[in-house]
Amino acid sequence: MNPTTYINEKGHLNQLGQMLYADAMKVQKVNQLPTELPEHVFDCDYCNKQVRVLYSLIADLDYPLESHPILDKSEKSSLSLSENSDNLDDILQQLMAEAIQIPAYEKLMETQMAYRNEDAIGISLQQPTDNQLCKEGVDFHFTTSQKLPITLTIESHQKRIFREKFEAETTHIHVDFQPKSDFPTGLYYWKLVLKGKKPLVGKIYIY
Repeated sequence: MNPTTYINEKGHLNQLGQMLYADAMKVQKVNQLPTELPEHVFDCDYCNKQVRVLYSLIADLDYPLESHPILDKSEKSSLSLSENSDNLDDILQQLMAEAIQIPAYEKLMETQMAYRNEDAIGISLQQPTDNQLCKEGVDFHFTTSQKLPITLTIESHQKRIFREKFEAETTHIHVDFQPKSDFPTGLYYWKLVLKGKKPLVGKIYIY
């Protein structure tokens, strides 16, 4: 685990780092984090508060405590697909079987089903579909009646890959997977958020 993966340009834990730290608190494995992260959270009032707020959201959720896909594994290198994997279903199944999930995102996806409606989220999504397989890029198509700016974030288990804020009334966002080295094969989580609304979260697989 590279600690710089979880630090933003201001020297604070980024969103992925905050979620990983909250996960570590939940599964009682803070000692398995890089030592720089607990030291920073101890010294930084801002990050300490952010982590504790996030932890409060997941504290009562039912987590399996026996293993964690990031804390209990060394980072995997990019997945290597079989040379004869021409069938897209086979490729998707292989990626899903080898994916390193982020528990906090998985729980968000479960709990959002309770409020996944346009009133709470402000967005009605057409694309991408759940677990969509993508190669060169991904398109987000959605409708909204809210005249609010929208932020799209895409992250892997290792780092945030993409984050951009779009002006109000945007209904289509295209993300190119360039340079390809920034988008290695594997699982990616995406999050669309209208200002002041609950997030809409999903995942795609890139090959």
